[in-house]
Amino acid sequence: MKQLLLKNLRFGLSLGCWMTILRAEEPKPHQTGSFRATFSETHPLSTREEFDRRKNPESYEAYRIQDESFQIHVPQTYREDRPHGLFVWISSGDGGNIPGAFRGHLADFNYIAVGANQSGNNRHVYTRKLLALDAVHNLKRFYNIDADRGVISGSSGGGRTASETAVAYPDVFTGGGYYVIGANYYGRLHFEELNSYLPARFKGKPPLYDLAKTRPFVFHTGSKDFNQEDTLRVYRHYVKDKFEQSLYIEDKGLGHSIPRADSILNGLIHLNKGLEEKSRKLLEDARPLLQQGRFAEAFELLSRSEVYGNATAKEWIDQMRAAADRELESAKAFLEENQLLAAHAAFSGLEARFGPKVGRAARTARETLERDPALENEKIAANIFHGIQQRYSPDNPDPTIGFLEKLIEKYPETQAAIHAQAVLDRFQQPVMQMND
Repeated sequence: MKQLLLKNLRFGLSLGCWMTILRAEEPKPHQTGSFRATFSETHPLSTREEFDRRKNPESYEAYRIQDESFQIHVPQTYREDRPHGLFVWISSGDGGNIPGAFRGHLADFNYIAVGANQSGNNRHVYTRKLLALDAVHNLKRFYNIDADRGVISGSSGGGRTASETAVAYPDVFTGGGYYVIGANYYGRLHFEELNSYLPARFKGKPPLYDLAKTRPFVFHTGSKDFNQEDTLRVYRHYVKDKFEQSLYIEDKGLGHSIPRADSILNGLIHLNKGLEEKSRKLLEDARPLLQQGRFAEAFELLSRSEVYGNATAKEWIDQMRAAADRELESAKAFLEENQLLAAHAAFSGLEARFGPKVGRAARTARETLERDPALENEKIAANIFHGIQQRYSPDNPDPTIGFLEKLIEKYPETQAAIHAQAVLDRFQQPVMQMND
């Protein structure tokens, strides 16, 4: 009986896992946590023509993005108004999960991590590369991704695939590459001890090879890794070819396995060592925009500077939010006075100047107001009143008086009706004096 219960339990768990797989769908915008997702779009560069143009050595293999799935890890600290880096993982096995030794540090460095399932060493290299591109494209659809911090990584055969992808697509993987226990070189690989060469992987130099040289790269291996000598050799070729931001890490005693978390931290620090300087530059670029009242543009720069660790950027953002909150309260005062058009203009102006992130509350207030039929009545009445003013003739005020009376009758609760009544009162004032 006990065995039967255990069997049914295992079946239930297995069925539950399969149901989870079947239910996988595109992520909700800005969804946090760890989950599996599918996508419906491919990267604009995921074409056979572009693949060939970039001198990739593989032949074409068709795939459908709708049939693929991805493992995604979004830090709980993620906010949609703070751009995060993107860490794309190519596994040597079938699962797309990022190794646990990476996850905590990736969250600390404000990275979202993603890896394609069924993208291991038994999958065609062409598809593995393009699934990495597709991951970038689709994560940008649902998250606020920093355009300067897209990293490609992988282990063993995944590291080799990542190294080829980084060199062919440095305009996509702008944050460089992190190669774990495996890396390939684009050109002929020189074995100095044998005075021989391994043929080039790429059919000619990739068109963006010079751009790739400006990116940071990490080569991470172990002293007991059977790929150690090969990884070191590729690293030396990078250095020789003026990849000046390359770092080699060799963990003593590590075999062909994922490095420890403390060692991985050193690699991530290398990838991000230029952030402090970038954050200062972003701060200075934001200063004149703030002075000109171009808050939306300034916020985009300041939010990146804040993520890079700049405390002053955070202070300026807090001051900007406080200013937006004060203006929002002033705009809401129009609502209390039933001045709907003035409130709508104030909400719209605040949203335009502060942008969709800082001005989110103003956008919500504007959208709520636009669903109120009273606002449409205010607009119609205001247009009618303006037309009456345009047609007014002091030599024949009677038509104007008639139009004003009709306006008050049809739209009695509007601000235009209040103004119309005030005008009528002025028309009637001389008559009242004569009667007195």
